Amino acid sequence: MPDHVIARNQTILVIDDEDLLVSIIQKMLGSKGFDVIFALSVEPGLRLFAEKQREIALVLLDYRLPDWTGVQVLAKLNEIDPSAKVVVMSGFLEEFERESLIEKGVKGILTKPFSMAELVETVSKAVPHSGDQGDRGA
Repeated sequence: MPDHVIARNQTILVIDDEDLLVSIIQKMLGSKGFDVIFALSVEPGLRLFAEKQREIALVLLDYRLPDWTGVQVLAKLNEIDPSAKVVVMSGFLEEFERESLIEKGVKGILTKPFSMAELVETVSKAVPHSGDQGDRGA
């Protein structure tokens, strides 16, 4: 039996400027019972997160977005909710960038291109194992 359990009906926010990748992620995670919402740029993504933070179990964040670095977006997400769970996606990260992200509390790093199995495993390890979202500041 795997060491992680897929927590169904959990909401995942994807912030990535590649609409094809976002569509693929929606299909992959949707087929595993996750609800996927998305933003194709940072500002709408941050607004969505602020509005729905209590519902969002995890943010899948592209590390390199126009006009923003992953570190900047991560800082904004943590300003909104210090307990935010974030998995970073990137085509390439230097080792110092990986170490910095882990130190900043990211729950996982996905290297593009990634397989459905890698995506589901990383997401499943990062989200709570029960069907609830836990106490998120209530």
